[in-house]
Amino acid sequence: MKSEVVNTLAAHFIREYGLKVFLIKPEESNKKTYKLVAGKLSGKFFHDPDKGFDEQAYDEAGKVLDDKLFMLNLYQHVGWDTLKADITQAAVEGCKVIILDPITNLTNGMEAGAANVKLQEIAQELSSMALDLDVVIFIFCHLRNPDS
Repeated sequence: MKSEVVNTLAAHFIREYGLKVFLIKPEESNKKTYKLVAGKLSGKFFHDPDKGFDEQAYDEAGKVLDDKLFMLNLYQHVGWDTLKADITQAAVEGCKVIILDPITNLTNGMEAGAANVKLQEIAQELSSMALDLDVVIFIFCHLRNPDS
């Protein structure tokens, strides 16, 4: 469900406002992300092999996404220090919307207390970056089960 919101937001800002969007989704391949966002633009399914693939709709969505959707070229690994530079570069390239899903990927392997402190530090830095770079930054996270 969280990814549906992320992809819908990206498509919305591109379609409705013509904004460049930088998606950082380390738990999903760029190929899949592209298909999901294209699907949100066209109202079609491009990622499900059990559904028909509309080549024309995919190509039309691609024309819209061509210079508007930017993605970080990684899968399963992202470090905060390099990500800061990537976000800055995306802003230089004209991206006005930055979406990070999930921010908790930046604290994988950390003990809960240390991870919480790190996430607070990152969120504070992101807030400053949004103001300095004149961008909006959305962060999403995985929530922990209260029982664990």
